[in-house]
Amino acid sequence: MLGDLVAIGPDPLQTLEILANLPNVRFVRGNTDRYVVSGDRPAPHAHDVDRDPALLPLFLAVESSFAWTRDQLGERDLTWLAALPVIQRLVLPDGTRLAGVHASPRSDDGTGITPDLPDQPRRNEILSWLSDHPAVTRYAVLDEEDDELDGLPLFQPSSLTGLTDEIAHGLMDYLNGKTDQDMRASRMVRWLQNLHAILKGHPG
Repeated sequence: MLGDLVAIGPDPLQTLEILANLPNVRFVRGNTDRYVVSGDRPAPHAHDVDRDPALLPLFLAVESSFAWTRDQLGERDLTWLAALPVIQRLVLPDGTRLAGVHASPRSDDGTGITPDLPDQPRRNEILSWLSDHPAVTRYAVLDEEDDELDGLPLFQPSSLTGLTDEIAHGLMDYLNGKTDQDMRASRMVRWLQNLHAILKGHPG
């Protein structure tokens, strides 16, 4: 699981309990996990509000959200989150070597693996990084958007339903070499998923 485990959701404690008890799963820390544990925050910061008072509502909303999430967790939960690594390395039985990170091997936030290619299609950035790291032979992309990701193994949850058990298990099977089938959703499927979530009143 590549980070952002508890923030910006309605039940961080239950979510963390479910994730922590999954068998044979490795975790890395995401930037929002760090925000919850350390008190770091994304922009806007206080000095940004000083320069532009119109940012105050956003500043307060961000602070309130992460403070609320932290308050829902116990000390054991916060200690578990704080101990998460920023990278996971794994060698599969067939010798395939995997490296799992949240944003990039250098940082858990920012512009990602190849920030020097901001005007290129996203698939080009990923393929460029892979070409520089030939030891990585098995990988997957987890993203709710499919723009400019043609030809990549994409696992695509709905933005409203979030990461489902089906997609999580499919992703694990793919990375473990049990299948070569990704889970790229068609436009119609994604539209129906979003409609179902709206009618059901999905909290996420």
